[in-house]
Amino acid sequence: MEFMTRFEEKMSSLDERYLELSTQKKKMEEELKVLTTKLDNLNSSYQGKERVRLDYSIIIS
Repeated sequence: MEFMTRFEEKMSSLDERYLELSTQKKKMEEELKVLTTKLDNLNSSYQGKERVRLDYSIIIS
């Protein structure tokens, strides 16, 4: 009887921990999407500036 009680308590604790970790995982995945979008935007912006520099250096030459 005591074994079953402890077992149920442990399972309940594990269920709570699993739910907590699942929630954290979802938040991190959403944050990763935002950061990936920001990185893509920065890369696009940088490539545009690099293209302008390249065009300008060709004109000067």
